[in-house]
Amino acid sequence: MEMPIAMDNPAIDWKPVIEIRSRIIYNDNRDISSATNDYQTRWDNRLRAGFDFKYGKDVSGQLRYQYNHSTLWTPNLNNSDDGSNLFLANVSVKRPFATFTIGRQIVSKGDRRLVDQSDFSQRPKVFDVVRSQTPSFDLMAGKVGMTSNVADYSNVGMLAHTWRAGETMAFYRGNNKLDVNNYTLDHRWTTKTGPYQLAAEGALQKGKAGGKALNSWFGHLRAQYSKQAATTWYAEANIASGGSSATETTLFDPLYGTGHTPYGLADLQGLRNMRHLEIGVRHQLKKNLSGVVSFNGYGLYDPSDGWYNTGGSINRGAAGPFRDATGKSGRDVGHEFNLGLTFTPNKRDTVTLELALFKPGNFVQKLNAGNAKNQFWGLLSYQGKF
Repeated sequence: MEMPIAMDNPAIDWKPVIEIRSRIIYNDNRDISSATNDYQTRWDNRLRAGFDFKYGKDVSGQLRYQYNHSTLWTPNLNNSDDGSNLFLANVSVKRPFATFTIGRQIVSKGDRRLVDQSDFSQRPKVFDVVRSQTPSFDLMAGKVGMTSNVADYSNVGMLAHTWRAGETMAFYRGNNKLDVNNYTLDHRWTTKTGPYQLAAEGALQKGKAGGKALNSWFGHLRAQYSKQAATTWYAEANIASGGSSATETTLFDPLYGTGHTPYGLADLQGLRNMRHLEIGVRHQLKKNLSGVVSFNGYGLYDPSDGWYNTGGSINRGAAGPFRDATGKSGRDVGHEFNLGLTFTPNKRDTVTLELALFKPGNFVQKLNAGNAKNQFWGLLSYQGKF
């Protein structure tokens, strides 16, 4: 007599996910000049809906649709725009030797300076790639799936190796329409001794950009002290190359790193042609309330190149782009004071308040013909996940 064989077929576990974000951003002086009245208020709303799923112990995936809407108020123009995108669509399979993920997914490396989702944007960065991960190796290949730059659908490839000296990453970005074809070699290292922690990162780039040979670099150093669990004092320095000649550009390409917060809250300073110093303190005021206060100092690496923002373009003043090809306006861009508060009443909700005051330096003052004025920036945001 034959006995029936029991088949172990695990059920699919579905988890609906809804994420909402609503925020108000106010900027009282976008061109940093008293000559014009160009305040701006923007109301951003974003909805993501979809699900996560698991099939047994080894198969999982994500599917998210995203809709975003923004309303803008300025002295001369009021308008609104919206958009919808497939935010995530991927499947992961765990094997004994590696985890494989295919489809549209979030890729974030290290402290996110060169590769990150950059979720502050209404259109964050996600990648349409095949990815293989082990405890020491991370390999991916494919293309950009979505980013704030709607023209950027570059081919990308990455190989990262974690070893006793830190993490080394090789990254390729190629886009014929944007005339970009570069190779980045990056290394990140961290160490901790008692209450002290030190981190360093550096990258070299080769290839081409804008029809010229690309030879650029960036460096990062951060030290922090956390004797008490609630308080962390920190200082960091960042530098990125800039400038160009008739045949060569040394302007660093920040790839797909996060822009908001690493170099100040007002998003005036990006990782291009820059010298940056930040000193600050983070403190856990209560169990569900944390805050940060910081000072940021900005300068140009190459005074004959421009002052670039987090979007990768040159900031604009009342008289045009902040760039002096003669270099006579100097390097002193200015400094910025930041205050941030984060309130998390529960695991679902987050309320954020961010304030920034930028005080222009000699470079900005000269290019604004003596009309330079402080800029105030503020944000109030609610985010919920259900």
